[in-house]
Amino acid sequence: MYNKFKIIKSTSNFVCWTLDEHEIYCIIQDEFGRITHVGIRDEGMQPLSIILRLIISGTYSFYTYKDGYKIMVHAGESNSDINGSDNHNKVHIEDLDFLPKCSLPF
Repeated sequence: MYNKFKIIKSTSNFVCWTLDEHEIYCIIQDEFGRITHVGIRDEGMQPLSIILRLIISGTYSFYTYKDGYKIMVHAGESNSDINGSDNHNKVHIEDLDFLPKCSLPF
């Protein structure tokens, strides 16, 4: 999953990079219901702490599907703290409990 940047334009003094987007499709929760790992399509299971750092650093972006719509996963304020009309197209990394549980073993 690391070092998968794509160069989209390069000149002698300018390079533009795009973020890879990865789909989160399932979750693993601990005995208290906290999400500990997420399933990343074509990348396998990853600890939530790693995904959180990748989002915060701007290294990668992640999305999932809810009710048939693609929504971006973010690491800022939780969805319950967000006010405004754009709340429907993003979800907090810790609010993914609507996703199915990942099958074991992975």
